[in-house]
Amino acid sequence: MKLRINLKSLVKLRLLLLLPVIFFMSKQLWLTWQGYTDCAKNVKSCIVAPWGTDFITTYGTRYTQINQFLTTPTRIGYYGEPGESFGMWANNYVLSQYFMAPHVLEDKKANDTILYNLYGSQNPALISSQFLQQGWHILKDFNNGLILLSKTN
Repeated sequence: MKLRINLKSLVKLRLLLLLPVIFFMSKQLWLTWQGYTDCAKNVKSCIVAPWGTDFITTYGTRYTQINQFLTTPTRIGYYGEPGESFGMWANNYVLSQYFMAPHVLEDKKANDTILYNLYGSQNPALISSQFLQQGWHILKDFNNGLILLSKTN
């Protein structure tokens, strides 16, 4: 017994199977479009959180005190949280550089002043072994995880 496949009936079968998929996809596209047009008519109804409460804005509020403390543009070394991943370090370094402008952050200890960014633990005791025993002293602790360390007297 030979199985005969009729090409016309196979095409009809595929179209019949695709019709519900096409229907549901078009319905979903229509609902999504309606959501976008509703947001365009009333923007406030589509905002999930109030303005100024996103991660980057709250991260940046930590830098207002340090920018007021540093009156002239300076070059400062930068150190992040001990044991952080490269991705977290890069994220916090770039955000810190952005909020510290016009001051320049450098990823090294060659400067006589460094910014220690303890965004996670906010525990100044972590720096005691790494920096304080090497001749650094706390120039200013801003009590928000940002600490300026200095080697000058």
